[in-house]
Amino acid sequence: MDSKLINLLLRETTPQLRRNVVFTAVMSGLASTAILAVINAASRSAEYGNLNFRYLVMFGIAMATYAYCLRYTFDCTTRTFEALLDATRRRISDKIRKSELTVLDQIGRAQIYNRLTQDTAVLSAMEGYLTAAIQSLAMVIFISLYVISLSKYAFALTLLLMIGGVAIYMRADKLAKSEIERASLKEIELYEHVTHLIEGFQEVRLNRQRSDDLYAATVEISGEVRESKVHTARLYNSNYILSQVFFYSHLAAIVFLLPQLVPTYVDTITEVTMAIVFIIGPLGVVVSSIPVYFKANIAAEHISDLEQRLDEFRRVDSPDTVSRIDSFSKITVTGIEFAYQNKSGGEQFKIGPLSFEINAGEVLFIVGGNGSGKSTLLKVLSTLYRPQQGTIKIDDLAVDDNAIDAYREMFSIIFSDFHLFRKLYGLRHVQPETVNELLGHMQLSNKTTFVDECFTSLELSTGQRKRMALAVALMEDKQIYLFDEWAAEQDPEFRSYFYEHLLGELKSNGKTVVAVSHDDRYFHHADRVLKMELGGFVSDE
Repeated sequence: MDSKLINLLLRETTPQLRRNVVFTAVMSGLASTAILAVINAASRSAEYGNLNFRYLVMFGIAMATYAYCLRYTFDCTTRTFEALLDATRRRISDKIRKSELTVLDQIGRAQIYNRLTQDTAVLSAMEGYLTAAIQSLAMVIFISLYVISLSKYAFALTLLLMIGGVAIYMRADKLAKSEIERASLKEIELYEHVTHLIEGFQEVRLNRQRSDDLYAATVEISGEVRESKVHTARLYNSNYILSQVFFYSHLAAIVFLLPQLVPTYVDTITEVTMAIVFIIGPLGVVVSSIPVYFKANIAAEHISDLEQRLDEFRRVDSPDTVSRIDSFSKITVTGIEFAYQNKSGGEQFKIGPLSFEINAGEVLFIVGGNGSGKSTLLKVLSTLYRPQQGTIKIDDLAVDDNAIDAYREMFSIIFSDFHLFRKLYGLRHVQPETVNELLGHMQLSNKTTFVDECFTSLELSTGQRKRMALAVALMEDKQIYLFDEWAAEQDPEFRSYFYEHLLGELKSNGKTVVAVSHDDRYFHHADRVLKMELGGFVSDE
């Protein structure tokens, strides 16, 4: 059986570390067996009225060894798992940032979030169970060897009943695994509904029917998650109880049945019975760790699948990558096409083929109705969506894998679904006074300030958020600015500021601006206007 969890552990840990963990776990199991043997020996000695302090010393040594080895194993396993999860989170985060927007669209943000949070939490919870299971398994093995030394018949019966109990417990594996997978998918769906509830709060509060429907759907999914997890737990619990019945039946067979079958066994019945009592606890730990292992293995499968999907689309940088484009005269777009794909692989919407030019320092407006492809065009122009057909050139340089990163560095973009960061990532030497002055210019000083390299608040209206995004974009001081309906949620004052002042200022500073707009009153502020309809250009005014 291919275990993603074991593969992950093997990949992320060193052989020396694995040997140390296993060795100390085995030593703690051996020490616990030695404790049992010493107690049995001391008990026999006490029956004859002998108090041998040698056994007390041996007990103390065995107990100290047991405690030290078990502590080392737990600490080492915790450090190992957390280091593994830290490396996994960093590795996946690095792959995400180097991925493409289309890849994230295909995978789904809810699924990525679930893998990086919930699945890693499942793996983190596994660390204690793993240590306990290894130590308990070692203890079971050594106590079994001790039972052999006492009675081979008792060992045979012990082995037979142990195998039966574990086999009964294992039968729920396949069904429980499918239930765990089903619950995981439902949890992703539940996260999406909660996201709708939070991010769409205003729309929810304004429409009672929408609120009721969304809540009903959320309750339904939450109930499905609950029932799936309850059903999974019931499967494991039932089998655990049955396996425990087997173990205690085993103890009864040792005490009641075996003396009738093997008369000489009576001489060691006390020692064997105590050994069996000792073994039930560790065996229960091993068995109860099985569902935890399966859940952790499924979580490891999810993480591995996510990494594999990210790797499938990862672009390997060429050694001749263009590092920087300091200036340009013209961007030439020739025959570019891009189509959204549905889950079955069919096209949902397509733009192109489109051909046009953008001259350095000009202001270009892209206009058209909703759904005409304007926002998609901006994403393709900036190569956030790689053109599926056609070419983009900046002067004589083709924007291919060698130049795409340098090309993207030329853009500062505010899309309609933009994201605000609490820190000014990427602006490493900005002065707080400069930031706060710009916030004041955007009339945001009474809403947020820049203190200790962070904005004090991001709780802003849509228009205010766009003004803050504009302030950050201006501080980036890039060569090309793309604005996707920036003025749509602004009051007349800032709408006028954007079209009549800001665009002209950017142009005078040598910046190139491409803006999606519906404000036909301001079209005369553009050098050119391109109109889109159904994914293509219909005029060039």
